[in-house]
Amino acid sequence: MGERKPCASRCLAIPEIIYEVASHLQQDLLSASTCSRMWYETLIPLRSKFARVYSRDAVSFLEFLSSNARAVHNCQTLRIVPDERKSEDDDQEEDSGEEEDNEKVTNEPENTHGMSPISRILDLFSKGGRLKFFMYALPGESEMPLPEDVWVALRKLSKTLQGLHIELTENHWHTFLSSQYSNLQYLDLSLDTDEGFSSFDRSFDPKNALITFLHQLKNLQKLRLYLGIQFDGTNLSELYFPELQSLLLSSKTQGVKIKQFITKHTTLRSLDMYSESDIGPFAEHDLPNLAALQVSPSAIPWFQDVLAASSSRKQPIRHLQIAGAGPELNSANLQQLIAPLGKLLRCFELVFWNRNARLLSMLENVSRMFSGLVELSLLMLHEDDGQEAGAVDMGSILKCFATSESLLAISVSDPLAEPFSEEDVEAFAALLPSRLRYLVWKRDTFRIERKGHAIKAVRTQHPKSCRGNRYMRDWHEDMVFDHLKEDYGV
Repeated sequence: MGERKPCASRCLAIPEIIYEVASHLQQDLLSASTCSRMWYETLIPLRSKFARVYSRDAVSFLEFLSSNARAVHNCQTLRIVPDERKSEDDDQEEDSGEEEDNEKVTNEPENTHGMSPISRILDLFSKGGRLKFFMYALPGESEMPLPEDVWVALRKLSKTLQGLHIELTENHWHTFLSSQYSNLQYLDLSLDTDEGFSSFDRSFDPKNALITFLHQLKNLQKLRLYLGIQFDGTNLSELYFPELQSLLLSSKTQGVKIKQFITKHTTLRSLDMYSESDIGPFAEHDLPNLAALQVSPSAIPWFQDVLAASSSRKQPIRHLQIAGAGPELNSANLQQLIAPLGKLLRCFELVFWNRNARLLSMLENVSRMFSGLVELSLLMLHEDDGQEAGAVDMGSILKCFATSESLLAISVSDPLAEPFSEEDVEAFAALLPSRLRYLVWKRDTFRIERKGHAIKAVRTQHPKSCRGNRYMRDWHEDMVFDHLKEDYGV
């Protein structure tokens, strides 16, 4: 009788246990699948669930799908990466299940059987798959256009697709905007170009095409729209999405009519606006369900009445981000415009575009005005803007909140700052707020563990990674806590 294998080895030969173990491996699925033939076969559904494929390797992925019907059936998200350069987001976070599933690279021609490899991949999904989400040309990636037949092939998936996250070059607008995707719940669409003139045929009006396209999306819950100068004069007022909960609008032109569109969508929980248009003030009764607001300093006055009435609103604003904060945002402005949020504000984000702002003076007022603040986030976007101010000092920030009894998380990102070790974090023990649980410094997340008066900093995964694929999350879900759900027990 042969020697019995250890219990662990026998357990790891059972497909159900392999699957359960692998579901927690996140970035290592491809490596795990090389353990044995059984592991390879068992992990196909997991590896293909969130597929990330570089466009140059589309032929390899096509071959993989052609010989693995289960992979076609189980793939829910397909992300096509334009080139070999990874985006900044890829360096910062690899989401659970998102796997670069390219078996090999071949030299097969880019176009076979009259169809490009990517369009043939989409054709496979249309015949035997359940693809729900398609992504292409995300922030930080090149804008290399896909073949025209890709956008034609994508139409075949209109019955299963629930989300699109794409940036389109101008020559593909006509094909895409004339398509039907009536089941979409999520749309992130960038229609911008650096060209100052239109190359369209005179029979094509991109503004009317956009409105017609959006009209069909009655199930839309999240909309992110980036509009270039070709959309000057676009009137969104006639559009209505009964279930819309989240809106991001970024417009380079002053003529986009958006205010009536916003006010009629009383279901909105999250709003993010960057517009050259002077929208004007909202009334205090507008946006009754708004809980997360992201604005620039110049747009804060538009929401002054909404903010002022926060204490009497059934749904108070819990999460506020001010993007582009600079010298014009000072303590007086905070006191006048934002202070009415008072103890109801749970998360405050400040995104700085330069280092002229009087940060510490501002933070002292933040600590005093928002006594119920649970999370603070500071982001410096520029490394060097010709000013003498150096990197953000964590010790000085902590001193502003040392007596806080509500703060659970502090996040600071500054390209000039040096990384922290666990020992560096523990050195701030005397300054840490009494209930602080997380400190995020640059790309590192530390969980604060306490035993008596001693603390221990433990490097850990950022909690946002537990909230699903990062491209499907809303901006307010990228924090340590989701303040709209107030999940502070997690």
